[in-house]
Amino acid sequence: MDDGKAWKILMVAGEVSGDMQGSFLARALLARDSSLRLYGAGGNRMKAAGVDLRVEMTQFSTVGIPEALRFMLPLRRILKELQAIILADRPAVAILIDNHGFNLALARFLKRESIPVIYYFPPQAWIASSVFARGIVNNTQLIISAFEKEAKIYRGHGGRAVSLGHPLLDIVKSGADPSSVLQRLGLEESRPLVALMPGSRRQEVEKLAGPMFGAAAIIKRRIPGMQFLLPVASQHLKPQLEEIRAQVGCAEEIHYLEEDIYSCLSRCALVITSTGTATLETALLGVPMVAAYRLHPVSYWLGRRFANTKFLAMPNLLLEDFVVPEILQRNVTAEGLAQAALDILENSARSESIKVRFRQLPEILGGAGVIERVVDLIFKEVSGDADPV
Repeated sequence: MDDGKAWKILMVAGEVSGDMQGSFLARALLARDSSLRLYGAGGNRMKAAGVDLRVEMTQFSTVGIPEALRFMLPLRRILKELQAIILADRPAVAILIDNHGFNLALARFLKRESIPVIYYFPPQAWIASSVFARGIVNNTQLIISAFEKEAKIYRGHGGRAVSLGHPLLDIVKSGADPSSVLQRLGLEESRPLVALMPGSRRQEVEKLAGPMFGAAAIIKRRIPGMQFLLPVASQHLKPQLEEIRAQVGCAEEIHYLEEDIYSCLSRCALVITSTGTATLETALLGVPMVAAYRLHPVSYWLGRRFANTKFLAMPNLLLEDFVVPEILQRNVTAEGLAQAALDILENSARSESIKVRFRQLPEILGGAGVIERVVDLIFKEVSGDADPV
């Protein structure tokens, strides 16, 4: 910063996807000004990017009310711990990333302490009820959304909200030739690949990994040459994945992937994935997919009751069409996932039509250079030079 001070910025992310976005933002902030002091809560990616991680939070990531109950006490302790840290080491500004329930409670505390709050990746008010928007608007100074449709809703509630595009446009690249990685995994380049991505939360893995692994066994019987990759979203999930993989009895067929993930995914004929960030990453790589979503029945009922959209997979939301098959709730079975996958794998025309629709996404998402635009705005906001939104 140009006033000679080493600015302190609190960064808080509570989910694996938020940890990833926080890490890219942290690197960009420090590249612009290495004197910044970034500290807060998140995961290993933020820590590796230069954030002084005071609290590890990604292991408590969850969706839904019944699912969240098991983490209520740990999260309350973490909230109190963070509040004490903030009072002892006050930041110039706080950047909160996703993680609506926890971060909204923290935003209220920060407002009481007169600490400006920037919400990066706010709750998706254009998907869920816009009632969430009012709480965010009332407790934040600036909202930076990845989607213009969402920013418009926040502005409609009186918030200072802007969309600068989605940073995945800068992040998701197919990269180098993954041949050496595939060879180390014992995979043959001449044979087709399917990736299985059951999510980055424990509850997602619990509900989706078994059906996905079962679907792999069915696909293997139908297409004997098929090979399967299992990208590891977070290391704390690996023991759970290993246990389920062994129970299903297909351990030798499914290969863990922990490096060059985007490059390897770009070589896949199909991805079977949980809904969420992974669907957009996969679509930006141009790979057809089947999206699965399964929650506690109460959480699902509540979500559907307050939802503003009939779509769940992010590419479908953005394209406003069922481009990606969505397999939901009781239909999330090995047979249901396998059939949806085979309908694409065995129909080249359908596979190609999905790829064509995915090519529309970069323009919808705002073009490259997103993270730099976000950093520009954050620096202006912290220094008091930002224009009204």
